[in-house]
Amino acid sequence: MSKTSTWHGQYFDGHSPMAHPVSIDITATGLTIQGISSQAILWPYKDLQQTQGGYQGEEVRLERRGSYHELLVLDNAEFLTALHFLAPGKVSHLHNPNTRSRRIWLTAAAGILAIPLIWLVYAKGVPALAGPLTNLIPYSWEQQLGGALVEEIAPVDERCSDPRLVEKTNALVHALVSTVGSVPYTFRTVIVDKPILNALALPGGYIIIFRGLLENTETPEELTGVLAHEIQHVLQRHGMRLLVQNMTLGLLIGALTGDVSGIMAFVFEGAHVLQSLSYSRGAEEEADRKGMALLLAAGINPEGMLSFFEYLREQRGGGYQDSLWRYLSTHPPAGDRVAKLQAQVHKANQPVHSLFPLDDWQQITNLCHEREITNPRKKVGRGKRH
Repeated sequence: MSKTSTWHGQYFDGHSPMAHPVSIDITATGLTIQGISSQAILWPYKDLQQTQGGYQGEEVRLERRGSYHELLVLDNAEFLTALHFLAPGKVSHLHNPNTRSRRIWLTAAAGILAIPLIWLVYAKGVPALAGPLTNLIPYSWEQQLGGALVEEIAPVDERCSDPRLVEKTNALVHALVSTVGSVPYTFRTVIVDKPILNALALPGGYIIIFRGLLENTETPEELTGVLAHEIQHVLQRHGMRLLVQNMTLGLLIGALTGDVSGIMAFVFEGAHVLQSLSYSRGAEEEADRKGMALLLAAGINPEGMLSFFEYLREQRGGGYQDSLWRYLSTHPPAGDRVAKLQAQVHKANQPVHSLFPLDDWQQITNLCHEREITNPRKKVGRGKRH
């Protein structure tokens, strides 16, 4: 540790840029500066203010409070070590290099301790804020995101494009949405020619139906029940909320400001999130309840939703684990949910009607399968229920 009391530096008077070489003595009352004039100048310790020299390798800069920007510059950081050694207790407001290693350890410890805090904020804070943040995202941004996502998840060459099938499924969606009134989306169905038992609601009003689900419905009311559930996921912005929870900060800011330039950067990850993650139990129950309300408001027989959900529950209870039955994991129909829907129907006691004959429906569900001429796929059979 340096015990040198005399040091050399440069003095600036604050009036001109000229530097004056000076010697600086560490005394009992302050710094004595010599070389400016015939008389020495005293800077009391209480008037010292350090503006630089807190980091290793930096030159030391000291100013004198109350003066006109007088400045001392020393290129030897050991000056601070000597200052704390020779004037202990009087310069505690100045940086002490001896504490630098301790500060590094404290910083490292703080970083380690911050890890669980960051996790807590991410695990609890982000989900809690996801709802309010989602409400701030412009609908126009959400619709453009949905359009990009549907191209990623359901490319044109994988779709069932039979106009009769597209017309019928869109008509079912229109019958449901027309009971809501003004909605910020234009709903569209996209049927994908894959034997997966699944349906997917995308932000912006797109509903993807996989051929496996379509072919496993026995009545149009069963598909309409699924559509009502998915429509409510869109209207309640459940999918958008799920994406907000998984957005990076930059993409979230872009979404909140409506900046469309960042949409494509999020499409691939967003498609993965929507296909792999599940909605919360609360979101599923809300989609059930409000989806059933859509059916009842449209006068559509709600037994279709109940029978299809009951069928899915039976499949889960039977331990069916095939990846084709993805709806069982992404939309788990627990027994109490079916019971709640039955109670909702009983309480409403509303007249309902069927959509169109079953023979017509069987023909419609085969329209997607009929296009497979050169590359036939095994149809996912459902069979009769008793």
